[in-house]
Amino acid sequence: MQACCIHAHSKTFVHQVATKVYLAPDTPISQCLPYSIKHQHLFSGNVPQPADWLRAWRACRTASSFKGAVKFYSTEDFAAGRNTKLDSVSLKNMILVMHWAVKSVRKQRLEQATSISLSVDDRKEYRLVRYRCDVPPRTAKQSAAPGSQGPQGSQGSQGSEDGPLVADGLLGVYKTGASVPENTLEEHDADKSQVMADSIGIVIDRACQDPEGKTDEESCSRLKLHVRHFAADQCTSARKCGRLLVTGGQYPNLVWVSHDPAHQVRIAYQDPLHAMPEFQDQWERLFAPGKGKHALIPDIQNSEVWKARLMAAQQEVLRLHGSQAGVEKVIRALSFSQPRFDSSATPMLKYLCMIRAMAVLCAMQAAD
Repeated sequence: MQACCIHAHSKTFVHQVATKVYLAPDTPISQCLPYSIKHQHLFSGNVPQPADWLRAWRACRTASSFKGAVKFYSTEDFAAGRNTKLDSVSLKNMILVMHWAVKSVRKQRLEQATSISLSVDDRKEYRLVRYRCDVPPRTAKQSAAPGSQGPQGSQGSQGSEDGPLVADGLLGVYKTGASVPENTLEEHDADKSQVMADSIGIVIDRACQDPEGKTDEESCSRLKLHVRHFAADQCTSARKCGRLLVTGGQYPNLVWVSHDPAHQVRIAYQDPLHAMPEFQDQWERLFAPGKGKHALIPDIQNSEVWKARLMAAQQEVLRLHGSQAGVEKVIRALSFSQPRFDSSATPMLKYLCMIRAMAVLCAMQAAD
């Protein structure tokens, strides 16, 4: 964008109001807008101010309850000498407004897309359905600058001078088990793949609902018509779910069912590495103990005494050398989880950084 365009936009009323709100969010919105007698009734009563919207946004992005957030903000306002009127009900209503605003933008984006890809991943009792779609050039010009955030807070993967060409994000969350129509043995004994396919349709229906709970059937049909790709992990039920989506008739243009690339890469490099005797032996010594044996990383993670000794060894290494492979502070946690193979990537990197401190710890233990 040329400098003259930015200068011209800075003269507009919208730019000036946005600047005031950004630089001083505590300023009442009635002072940012032009005075008008007929509009003054809009600001009467408990009208949420920009600072309240920022607090509501932070509350929904933080793992805290509404009551806990309200108590924190009330203390903050009391310390600043402000009379707060924010309660848990108002906080919930503002978050609902933001929810429906984001949902409306996402629905509009999916309606304008010509190609949509869906992916499914189960995490504990929740099923996440994600989407990835194209952005037609006529709507890309109306989007933000290249690399700006798309719906649901995700950045477009591709960009041009006109705006992002691809948008992705979370389509919905389905709670498995609790979301069955009727809590009966027959419902729980149904075909798992068919239940997964039905849950995807339910998530799409929810994405096309309005605040009154009415489903926009036209938008729902258009969205399903433009679904062309489905991806999931390599479990049997997920693969069968993809075939059911193709043959079910609700997604007539679904032509490609594939595996999740992340799962494929993880599985592809796991077996060849373990096939090497040297890697397998070192892996068992560090991460995966055999029957009746111990491994270094789990033993350190499960012992508070070893953690304290490792931190003391790191402090000594930092005192003598100034850093641990470029890390200039003490590493407190290894973040290792046994079930997944790829969960060792972070502790392996930390192990390489702390290899001197690890040697000191092992020497202390051997001499004990």
